[in-house]
Order: sequence, then structure tokens, then C-alpha cells
Amino acid sequence: MAYTGGMMDTVERRTNLGERIRMLRKQRGLSQVRLSQDVAMGRAYLSRVESGTRNVGFDMLCRIADGLQVSVDLLLSDQPLPDQLPRIDDAPSIEQRSKQLGANILALRLAQDMTQQHLSEKTHVERSYLAKVEKAQRNASFDILCKLADGLGVKPSDLAS
Repeated sequence: MAYTGGMMDTVERRTNLGERIRMLRKQRGLSQVRLSQDVAMGRAYLSRVESGTRNVGFDMLCRIADGLQVSVDLLLSDQPLPDQLPRIDDAPSIEQRSKQLGANILALRLAQDMTQQHLSEKTHVERSYLAKVEKAQRNASFDILCKLADGLGVKPSDLAS
């Protein structure tokens, strides 16, 4: 069944993602400094992600999820956080997750009998860029993942699961 939730604007989606990252970080008892050190990113960059003012690539989402010991789909989910967070210690590599992301986008697109060109036109994402995301040759940003999810009628978290 297709996701029929209302489309949010970019600022709202980034803000929601940032708030979720902040909540998870605090639930894990981590400061911004500690998490940024753990995932090899600047504290100021993490602060901008948490405030929703910075777009973030899928690779960075994977690193943040790893630092928080959660799955990327939990990070992207719009569902309430569980009281007891499962810890993921053995996450697949970022390369493996990027390949899975591309495979998920491809499978969802083909299940709807949709060409890359059609999805490109529907989402305003360049067809060549989409092709590279599907082949895990390009790091998609959070904003692009949201556009693709909307175009496919699914939640962004569905692309990462």
C-alpha cells in the first residue's frame, strides 16, 4: 500500500530530522561534541543538522546512525521513538547500505512500472543523478531522498530499510 501522508516542505523535514537526531543523541547520553567526534564530523556541522539548517548526505546519515547505534530507517522514520531503543553494533558498511538504498529505489520504481525518466520528471531530480543513486555511484542528500520517496509514494524511511 502506498504512503499517502502529506508532503512536507524541505525546511519542516530537515527540522524534524534534526529534532529526531537530537532526541536520539540525548537518549543515548551523548553531547554534540562526543557524537561529532565518534562519527568524524565537525560539531558545528552536527549542530546545523540538528537545527535543520543543513542538508545531509546519505553517507553522513549512516555515520550519524552508527554513532547513535540505530538503523538509518529509524533515524528517518516519522514514527514515535520506542522507549527502549535497540542497539545496533554491527551495521552494514556505508557502501552496502548505499547499494541497498539504490536497490530499494529501483525495486519500488519498477514495481510501479515507472521509468527513470518518469520518476525524474515527477521529482525534478536529474535522470542521470537518479541512475547513479540507483547504482550506488552517487551519494543522495536527505532532500533528494525525500523527493524520491514522494515520487514513489513511500516514506523516506522505506528507502533505507
